[in-house]
Amino acid sequence: MRRLLPMIALALPLAAPLFAHAQTIQSQASAQTQPQPSARQQKFIAKFNAANTTHDGHLTLAQAQAAGMTRIVQNFSKIDTGNKDYVTLADLQAWHDAHHHQGSPQPQPN
Repeated sequence: MRRLLPMIALALPLAAPLFAHAQTIQSQASAQTQPQPSARQQKFIAKFNAANTTHDGHLTLAQAQAAGMTRIVQNFSKIDTGNKDYVTLADLQAWHDAHHHQGSPQPQPN
């Protein structure tokens, strides 16, 4: 047992860089598997963030109106399915996905 402890003590500093490298590889692989937003999606996200003047991720009807987001304004009550008086990017994505597959108009920034 006395011989084992010094060997473990020597092995731990050598193992730390290997664990760090493995975590880096795992993080890179995870980042690569997540799809990157398209240029159109990035533009929409930027418009959403600019319209969301409170910067809380909750776009209100008034904020959408002020930003000229006509399609969102016209469909706000349908998008806000939880009647929260605001919509999030996730709400907009869900509404888009549901209506895109049915051939209905997509929410787009104006």
